[in-house]
Amino acid sequence: MIGLSFVAFVDILGFGEMVVADYENAAPGTTYLPSLKAAIHTALASATSINSKITQFSDSIVVSSPFSTSCEEFEQHLRLVRDLQSLLFNAGILCRGGISHGRHFHDETLLFSQGLIDAYRLKSQVATDPRIVVSGETLDLLYPTGAKLDFLIRDVDNEAFLDYLGHLDGNHVSGILEKFRPSLTKSSPRVRSKTAWLYRYANFCHEEIMLPELITMRRSNNT
Repeated sequence: MIGLSFVAFVDILGFGEMVVADYENAAPGTTYLPSLKAAIHTALASATSINSKITQFSDSIVVSSPFSTSCEEFEQHLRLVRDLQSLLFNAGILCRGGISHGRHFHDETLLFSQGLIDAYRLKSQVATDPRIVVSGETLDLLYPTGAKLDFLIRDVDNEAFLDYLGHLDGNHVSGILEKFRPSLTKSSPRVRSKTAWLYRYANFCHEEIMLPELITMRRSNNT
């Protein structure tokens, strides 16, 4: 039956390039596929313990958990999605997405969901950078006096997103970021903007991570 659920829609950034890289490799399927599979299977182990579901298809991941007015159960859902995003980052994979709530059906073969449509809208219209934005309506419902969660950050546009780097070691984050540094110069303006946002977010979480000169130069030129 269709019931209320918390729903996350996650979009894997650069998925097409990942597929091409894997299948143009001398050993097809050994570049990104094992890391993506490991991240999702690790998250699935946690999902089972809280009666949540995870489905991945093409560049999309859907995570759903039974709805509850209990803040504790909502926070379990947020942690599950946050940890999945951290696992993907550790594998050098960025994503963006949205988290909402609504009527939702999710089994082994079928997704039929109002909550998924709302989460997808957040992904498409709001979470333009590598961040997973949480619906303001959902937060207002669960936290009518305001949400102050350790794993949520308010961005400059006042949208709340999952903090997937703050709980990781700063040196580790710095090392992973090096994989994305070439995108600051060799990719499209859209990709450069997403990469610059990632570096600014990492610097916010870990002050020891310095912003590349290219980012500070562009910021100075725009002022």
